[in-house]
Amino acid sequence: MKWMIRGSVLLIVAAIVALLVRKALLTASTPEQPAAPAQVTVRVAATPLPAGRLLRDAELGWLDMPASQVPKNAITRGDSDRLARLQGALLRRPVEAGTPIRLEDVMTADSPGFLAAALKPGMRAISVPITSVSSNSGLIQPGDFIDVILTQQVREAEPGRRVASETIATGIRVIAVGSTFIRPADPDKVQVNDRARTVTLEVAPRTAEIITVAQQMGELSLILRSFANEGGNQPGEQETPRQAPTWSGDISRTVSAPASDSGDILVLRGSRKTDTRLQAGSPAAPVPQ
Repeated sequence: MKWMIRGSVLLIVAAIVALLVRKALLTASTPEQPAAPAQVTVRVAATPLPAGRLLRDAELGWLDMPASQVPKNAITRGDSDRLARLQGALLRRPVEAGTPIRLEDVMTADSPGFLAAALKPGMRAISVPITSVSSNSGLIQPGDFIDVILTQQVREAEPGRRVASETIATGIRVIAVGSTFIRPADPDKVQVNDRARTVTLEVAPRTAEIITVAQQMGELSLILRSFANEGGNQPGEQETPRQAPTWSGDISRTVSAPASDSGDILVLRGSRKTDTRLQAGSPAAPVPQ
């Protein structure tokens, strides 16, 4: 009987040992899972960006990528100094969507020759004086596209044509507002640009001549243009408008109303009274005797 108990104990011990050995072998044969690579968040182009573009926050995004794949001089989320320099910078070369932005890809606003580099080939920079009214009260910022409207007084014209307004240039890119080349990080904080007295525009040579003459003729107003233009031309594709000007008589019926050339006069002759209509240039009514 004892040998049966002893045999059962040995079998149990052997089974336990076999299970432990099997578990050890399985553990040794299973490869360890590699640790997940460290991720870094970098600044990338959200859409394809052409060379010469003044960078806007809406055109940039963030992308998580392995630290080993981050390009040299890429701008990361935690690098506040590089992020500040990227604001309003000029893109030196085209960048595809999802591609990290590197320092060598941009020219910052404080770099020598920034304004000349910001101009497209064949274009010119012209500065025009502005007021808070003519510039949309500081809402126009570097990188925006505008139309230019001339309003002038026309001397020795009939009442309905003494004030005229017409669009003289369209699709003009704003290079700077005052001495500021950078769009504010917070669009609500535009106090600096609101005090600016000049706006620098990127124009074709012919458009520069048109605006220069227009400054001597009357007041210029800058009209903010939608970046997603509904027409056939995209912002920056300048054209000389051909539509007719708007006259003061088109706006107000008061200045366009013709003067009355006749009138009624009540004439009393004793106990009689008559109505007399006088035409322009007719002799005066006779004086009652």
